[in-house]
Amino acid sequence: AEEHELTIAPSERDLLADGMVQWRPFPDTVGALRSLAGRCAIVVISNVDRDLFASAAKSLEVDLAAQILAQDVRAYKPSPAMFEAARRELTAQGRITRHD
Repeated sequence: AEEHELTIAPSERDLLADGMVQWRPFPDTVGALRSLAGRCAIVVISNVDRDLFASAAKSLEVDLAAQILAQDVRAYKPSPAMFEAARRELTAQGRITRHD
């Protein structure tokens, strides 16, 4: 808003971040993740902070092999740093054994 010289009322400044904790997956997401979880590890790479993702993670209803989040990596997709962090984490877990 500041960059575009827009004024936001103090009561509206946190509406997006506050609302994100109430967002739910798309209707087909949970079923698709359950199906995939039976065949492969599920990893989330997301441009959010841990506190914002915590409620979303619960609503996914699958165990996550890893969560690579912007807050931890201090980068945002499409930065290679996000994907390099995922590779490091999955290698440490023994889920990746080659680095081609």
